[in-house]
Amino acid sequence: MFSLAVALTHLSPSSAEPTSAEPANLDAAIASMRNIEIDKLDRGGKSAIYERLDTAWNTLMNAGDRGRERILRELKELDEKRVSDDFFRIDASMLLWFGWKFDAIDTIVAIWESTPNRHHYDQAFSVAYEAAKTRDTRALPLMKSLLRNDTGTACVPLHSMTMRWPLPLEFVWGVYGPGGGPELLKALKATKDPVVQKSCVILLVKMQYLEALPTIREIARKGEGEGRLYAIEWLGVLGHPDDREFLISGLKSTDPKVVVAHLMGLAGFEDMSTATAVAPTLNRDDELTRRQTLMTLSYCLGVDALISIHDRAVTAERDDEREACNSLVNSVLAGVGLDYESLTKLPRHEADEKLLAANPLEAMFRGRPGDRRCTHDELVKALDDWIARNRITGGPYAWLDSRHVLGAATVDDLNKLLEVRASVYRRLSDECLSEVAVLEDLIRRIGRRRFRRVTGLCVRAEAPPPTPARP
Repeated sequence: MFSLAVALTHLSPSSAEPTSAEPANLDAAIASMRNIEIDKLDRGGKSAIYERLDTAWNTLMNAGDRGRERILRELKELDEKRVSDDFFRIDASMLLWFGWKFDAIDTIVAIWESTPNRHHYDQAFSVAYEAAKTRDTRALPLMKSLLRNDTGTACVPLHSMTMRWPLPLEFVWGVYGPGGGPELLKALKATKDPVVQKSCVILLVKMQYLEALPTIREIARKGEGEGRLYAIEWLGVLGHPDDREFLISGLKSTDPKVVVAHLMGLAGFEDMSTATAVAPTLNRDDELTRRQTLMTLSYCLGVDALISIHDRAVTAERDDEREACNSLVNSVLAGVGLDYESLTKLPRHEADEKLLAANPLEAMFRGRPGDRRCTHDELVKALDDWIARNRITGGPYAWLDSRHVLGAATVDDLNKLLEVRASVYRRLSDECLSEVAVLEDLIRRIGRRRFRRVTGLCVRAEAPPPTPARP
């Protein structure tokens, strides 16, 4: 279906010469769209089909309401006769979008929900993305229909980019902006479908949509299958201190999948004090569990984590595992500027502070001596500039880095940052993804200020002190 998507997204029916809206011509146009087995055609055959479809589309669109009525009549007849013809149905849904936009939404959604996902994911993404860019609430049914598919691929020919779940969802819901949060939460509460659950959980956590926390907790504790596993992982990324003990408790499970999900959650949780609970899983028989344990310890790297990794390098039976542990220990020691014995002889809190100060993942978020200060007024102007230009690079505020934004931003700026992310998503290409990653780091840290004292890697995750009451 890739080639079809390329062809259809480049059609320009409105630019064609007017054609007759006589019933016979409309019937002929519909007939030329029926019973096409595109996957059985060679390159030349597909090219001929695209030309035929182009002519049919022009005929039906230039006929206005009569063209639409003819399409709907054909779809109704297929339903009544229980004829599938999935290619025609999806082709018709694309035509209805290009020709009649939101007036055809109900029919388009009905087609997508009654046609196997593998037949239309690429086209569905294209339509849902264009609809989401309008910020029209009528786009939401199209956007929601994508939540149930985690196997389709979406292609962006201009940039030779092939996207797999969840990236197409991130573009669609990201470009819609923060207004999508309530609808995602509504979809999450209403479903038992694990694909919809994990899709919603990822999108909501990336938005730092705090209203979803109780529902995500419920799925993490009582859900089933992949929906539960993803809820556990992304509960850690959300990072609320109250979830620390739950994430640790799951390491006692005898199910490797559950253990790995909790380990992934603890990696995102960024709490150095969890290392003592994580370290014993380095000795599990399951290789995947051991690999994830090493990864998790590297993300909450305090002195306890370092000692555990050092000890594992001595006891590991496999050469590659031993080398991975030694390499990590040596790179950390080089960053701190101390040898292993000197570092581990320091008082625990002092050693942890040294490791935290040397952590390269945190360096970009810390202020530097001689830094130019960013005022909040400047930040607001920068956010507006980024929204206007659909990018956070270049322009009059090119000097702003993540540390400047964090220094000037407040929790009240969270929605504006989500609007910036939405504007960047309007550049449908892989080259915008690095900017999205920067923004999502900022959104996560600023969002965590609502419930966490230190928003990034910390010695121990704790709630912030209560705000003094105003006199």
